Formats: sequence, C-alpha cells, structure tokens
Amino acid sequence: MSNFFPHESQKVYQLGIEWVVMVENIIEGDTRRKGLADQLDNIANTIPIHIVAGLGKNSAGERVKAFDAAKSQVLACSAVMDMMVARNVMENGDANRGKRHLSEMARLLNGMIQSANTHELIRNRLQVPS
Repeated sequence: MSNFFPHESQKVYQLGIEWVVMVENIIEGDTRRKGLADQLDNIANTIPIHIVAGLGKNSAGERVKAFDAAKSQVLACSAVMDMMVARNVMENGDANRGKRHLSEMARLLNGMIQSANTHELIRNRLQVPS
C-alpha cells in the first residue's frame, strides 16, 4: 500500500482495509448469505472511513467520537457473523478467523480512544487551548 497520507501507515487502518477484503472473500458467490452478507459488507466498509475521520480530527473529542463509531462497527460485524453462524450460512471456523481480526482492530481502537481521552484530560488540566 502506498503512503500518500499519514493514515495509510497506521496499523488499525491497514487492518480495516484487510477486513474489507476478508469480508469480500467470505461473502463472494454464496447466495445463501445475501441479506446478512450485504449487511456485513456495508458495515465493514464504514470501519476504515471512521478510522480515517478520527485520525484527521484535531479535537480529542472528535477523534474519540470517530474511533468509537469505528469500534461500534467492528462489534456490529461480529454480531452479523454470529447471526450467519446461527443461520448455518457461515462456518464457525470462518467466523472465528474474522473475529480474531476484528478483536485486534477493537484492541487498537480502544487504545486510540484511551489515548485521545488522556490527551484531552491533560490538556484540560493544563488549560491548554485546543
């Protein structure tokens, strides 16, 4: 991947792009999964967008909001895969591989949220203007 923009070198962004490709491979050509597959694809596509939005914000509060939205979408992907397994349209092993990838993104996003919150707390205590 090129590095024309700073976000392209961020691990969480790279994982988000990898996830979009993984979802494409998971849902490709299986008509049994159509409704949930479309939902999984749509949700997956929003994750890198929210990550980039957060990385581009100057305000810690705005960063947290965007990273939290990305994390919510990560969790939503996990829930859709659970529904797909429950409906016997996805193998449990495929869901587990996807969830490992999602859990890494969630872990990184949690760290980014915590870091932005800490940065804002320090800024407020020092009364440094945003």
